[in-house]
Amino acid sequence: MNQNSTFLKLQCLTFFCLASFLTMAQTAGDYRTAASGNWNNTATWERYNGTIWVANPAVPTSADGAIAIRNGHNVTITAPVTADQLTVETGGTLTLNSFGNNLTIADGAGTDLTVDGTLALSATNITASSATATAVINGTFNWGEGTIAITTTTSASAVLNLSGNTQKNINNSTFTNDGTLNWATGASSGGIFFNNGHLINNGTINEQFQSNRGFFPNAGTNSFQNNGTFNKTTTFTFSNLGVPFTNTGTLKGTGLYNLDGTISNTGTVAPGNSPGALTVNPAVITGQTPTLSFEIDGGTPVTEYDQLTVNNPVNVNGSNLVVTETNSHSPLQTYTIMNAASISGTFASVTIPINYTLNYTSGGTTVSVTKNSFSLPLTWGDINAVAEGSAAVRINFSTLQEIETASFVIEHSTDGANFTAAGDLPAAGNSGTTLKYSFVHNSPSLSTTNFYRIKQFDINGHFTYSKTIVFRFHGNTTKAVILKENPVKTTLNFTVLEEDLRIRLTDLSGRQVVLKNVQPGAETLNMSNYPGGLYILSVYKNAEMVQQLKVIKQ
Repeated sequence: MNQNSTFLKLQCLTFFCLASFLTMAQTAGDYRTAASGNWNNTATWERYNGTIWVANPAVPTSADGAIAIRNGHNVTITAPVTADQLTVETGGTLTLNSFGNNLTIADGAGTDLTVDGTLALSATNITASSATATAVINGTFNWGEGTIAITTTTSASAVLNLSGNTQKNINNSTFTNDGTLNWATGASSGGIFFNNGHLINNGTINEQFQSNRGFFPNAGTNSFQNNGTFNKTTTFTFSNLGVPFTNTGTLKGTGLYNLDGTISNTGTVAPGNSPGALTVNPAVITGQTPTLSFEIDGGTPVTEYDQLTVNNPVNVNGSNLVVTETNSHSPLQTYTIMNAASISGTFASVTIPINYTLNYTSGGTTVSVTKNSFSLPLTWGDINAVAEGSAAVRINFSTLQEIETASFVIEHSTDGANFTAAGDLPAAGNSGTTLKYSFVHNSPSLSTTNFYRIKQFDINGHFTYSKTIVFRFHGNTTKAVILKENPVKTTLNFTVLEEDLRIRLTDLSGRQVVLKNVQPGAETLNMSNYPGGLYILSVYKNAEMVQQLKVIKQ
């Protein structure tokens, strides 16, 4: 076959496949933007006729196919519009800023309104022709004024910006925020009004008020549920004004949470933004089961450790108190973390650092904790060195407790005075249980004594040392035991360098005077009652003698 003919056929096949793919991406009756402009201007749109995109004498409605506002195009609605399967693509913008000229979303197949670009809503409404119509926002929603009356979800990547001296309405629908909601208000208005409306926060709400604002119930059954983070960033007051308020997430920040009506709080109340001061009214705590969480990073209230003020008498029955020290070098002092006109009841649980004590009496006005001592960032366990083959040493060590530990540096020396780093290991960070670590040093001295110690660093750069241990090779075999002094007057002190050893001490006649199992570390034998003379210390591993030493008793 002619090569040119084969190449031409392959080109035709490729073109046919590509054309088929592009054809499958849309159907006859679909609309897309041809340019930026007004929705009701036919020049803004082009229509797919089943083969190609063409200019169309009519603008799209919900009776047509899918509608797309493309990247780089901004479409403005200034007259009532109905639509279905409407998508604002990444880089595209849909603007609604003409009072009374609503966008009505019909309930067709799939998601009825998808925003991957930007939706700008002010002075008008987005409504649904059916209670089952849905909207999904993956991009940006700038909400200056107007009403949402369609079941709406913002994804984790979405950003919702509320702004201005105007009210926002959630009517006859549920609005679920899984992304970031930035709620700015004006000096005189800017609240969220509910009319059979429900707001669910699974993401983050950042309050950015310029005046005392909040929720306002207009009519019907309404609710707010916080499963994520509600973060107050200003000193102004947030109020729910009777909109039923459920918190299973975190209420944090500054200013005042003033809740009333039906309240359920099983979540966390955390003053400040690491750290800071927060005020709540008693309804946030009394009769609820929240976790009251405080951070201590230094000795200055508000700027270095959290404080919570309750603006009327409060009862803490059912509340869990958690105090976390984020800086182990915080000063030894008393930290007043909570105050009110009267604080009564009993905390359901109290979790504070082990070197702190709680100062609280029911009926008093404060809750405080006192730091009594500096907690060591680490409590050392065992440390030993054993042979790893014939030319390496394994250093084993353990920790009993770690607080903000960062790493371990294994240091080596051949004179016991000048140490260099042989390697490092990551630390656990925080632990209250025994942890074991192991490191193999592949370049020890084979002819002289090896000294090892561990240098521990915490996350703030401070460090401590373990004790120093020794290890020595003897010829082509390991030296399992090292005598610290010889001759001996009363006590034989020696260091064990290998695991699972048995030592046997005999006199010159072969009579056994001591048989003992030993592990790596410092060991002693009391020889004060033994007659002076020469003794033999035999060392066994796995029932085989590996070393024999002469001991002189004076």
